Amino acid sequence: MTAEIITLFETNCADIPSMLRGTADNIEAETDDHIRTESIICVQIHENGDLQVYGWGRTDTHQCIANLEIAKHQLIQGLYDV
Repeated sequence: MTAEIITLFETNCADIPSMLRGTADNIEAETDDHIRTESIICVQIHENGDLQVYGWGRTDTHQCIANLEIAKHQLIQGLYDV
């Protein structure tokens, strides 16, 4: 399983609701000709540091944990060019 890491720039990602709407639009535009989104894992971070983790679509807690670990590894690889 591999995931593409997309760099978001501060000018467009500062508006979180707009970014989420754009992501939803992209998912709705997916066709059967391409690999379709199966699930989304979202980590919401509040100003006080509290986290809320959402697993939407065809996923469960174990899959969310595994995919978050894979994503962490890919982020570290990208950061350190490993």
